[in-house]
Amino acid sequence: MMRSFVNFMLAEAVNYLTITGTTKTAADYYADGIQASFDDVRNWAVNGTFGTSSLAASPTETSTIDTFYPAATYTTNVGTYKAAAQAAYAAQTSADGRMNFIAREYWIASFGNGVEAFNLYRRTGLPSGMQPTLDPEPGAFPRSWWYPQTYVTLNSNADQKADLTTRIFWDKNSSDLNF
Repeated sequence: MMRSFVNFMLAEAVNYLTITGTTKTAADYYADGIQASFDDVRNWAVNGTFGTSSLAASPTETSTIDTFYPAATYTTNVGTYKAAAQAAYAAQTSADGRMNFIAREYWIASFGNGVEAFNLYRRTGLPSGMQPTLDPEPGAFPRSWWYPQTYVTLNSNADQKADLTTRIFWDKNSSDLNF
């Protein structure tokens, strides 16, 4: 669970609910989520997965990264992207319109974490307008996965799902999810 994910979840909550104890708006959390996503990717590229441990990027690698994509250029590009994303978000007149932008940035930040992206889409049906599948007839969108066979075999109260379109208890989204 990345800090950007938490910011996008908070943006969603403030977008739809009245949250006490915070002075931040959904737009603030949205901007913080975008910034955290960029910061974490850049930090990982420059410092390595484990920060200053022996597995961190060597000074030569850090220099190569900074030569290839200088920090000043990176900062400018992040600022430009973030300003455009915030302007598009601010132009939305409905909570659902704003949620589509929150979901899109959450989806992008979830690159490499398919579970979070899958659950976001399954829960909200957003973001819309993403690239469709390459298969023109991909079949129904999976709403859940099969129970493990050992679970069904060893638990006499468990019934295997009829198919992958069976919803789990919190899935209240419309049934028209598609690829």
